[in-house]
Amino acid sequence: MRYLDDLKTSGEAISPKKWRAEADRLTTHKDALYQQMRDMREDIRAVEKICKTANQLAKTESHRDREHDR
Repeated sequence: MRYLDDLKTSGEAISPKKWRAEADRLTTHKDALYQQMRDMREDIRAVEKICKTANQLAKTESHRDREHDR
């Protein structure tokens, strides 16, 4: 939309060919950003799983230490 607004402001004629090319470029850029977002979500899930496992191990070790001290 910004592309069309800029063309209106500049007074340049809006050709369907230019409009389609800009729409294709923006769609490609959006798709790339969505893929980055999906990759980040996968990374976040992996880190959260590691944190959960580390916390469980810490609790287990703490429980073992308390039993050993008895």
